[in-house]
Amino acid sequence: MDEKILKLEKSLFKYEFMSNKEYLNNIIDNDYKELGKSGRLFNKQDVINELSKLKTDRDIVIYNYKCSKINENIWIVNYITLSNNVTIYRTSIWKKEKDIVKILFHQASEYKEEVELFEY
Repeated sequence: MDEKILKLEKSLFKYEFMSNKEYLNNIIDNDYKELGKSGRLFNKQDVINELSKLKTDRDIVIYNYKCSKINENIWIVNYITLSNNVTIYRTSIWKKEKDIVKILFHQASEYKEEVELFEY
């Protein structure tokens, strides 16, 4: 499941998926919450609206990816991205519901620790 969730995370940075509202509706849970690096809280519709406004891929690379199983149907994912030379620590919670894996939660916070980066 690690690779599948990594692929789903990366899809949220690609224009072909971000511009597809049906795709986003299918992989973002109805109870989704996101605490963005801006400090603002977003819901499912907020995120779909924001992603669908973008016209190109988001220039985001995933580093230090880790996926941990919480139970049979829930995974927590942690990874690092860089944005304008700022290190961002990201956490997502994914759940499997009726054989569909959906993102339930995401948080992006500035990370001030020195860390060696490994690209995924």
